[in-house]
Amino acid sequence: MKGFLDSTVNSASNNGNTQPFGFSYIIVAAGLSCVVLAGWRWYVRYLDNYISKLYPEIMLYEQVLGMPFDAGIAGYLSSQKTIADVLPTLYRHQRQQLVKQLVKDRRVGRRGHLVFDVIVLVFISLFILLALIDIYSLHTYGSLPELVKWNVKNLPILASKWVGYVLIGAGLIIQIRTTFFCYQKNPSRGYMNKTLEKLKTDW
Repeated sequence: MKGFLDSTVNSASNNGNTQPFGFSYIIVAAGLSCVVLAGWRWYVRYLDNYISKLYPEIMLYEQVLGMPFDAGIAGYLSSQKTIADVLPTLYRHQRQQLVKQLVKDRRVGRRGHLVFDVIVLVFISLFILLALIDIYSLHTYGSLPELVKWNVKNLPILASKWVGYVLIGAGLIIQIRTTFFCYQKNPSRGYMNKTLEKLKTDW
């Protein structure tokens, strides 16, 4: 791809076209990197949510096997302080119902995912900066209007730039949605009190 785009740029230059459309493959590579990174974070979050949905069922099996409180899912979730303050005060079936509600409301704890999401957001921000610098370069050389023109000679280069820009934007959207809308939270004290009050009607 790099050789193909470079040859297209050289061909355009030989025809008197000095538009700074070189290194378009960098924009495409940046776009692909954005989508891959964002897709990775989304898939990790998806697996995390999927696994957490198994917690109530696993707790049921643990009860059948007679596992102690601090050796199973309840013990693992107790690493979160707000949950740890409540679970020991409940009976086994009450713990299972509470965990089921926590999973439903996505309140079983962050478990370190936020750090990686922020790192990916930083990388995507750098790729966005790269795209803006590229657009500014086109503007500086008076070639920015060519991005919206149908120019057969430069079509591979124009298409590669647009593909790169779109992929960068798509990666940003996926990552923002993953970071702020598809994540498990730490339950607050107020949430725990409200949830316990609601569940007490079934106990």
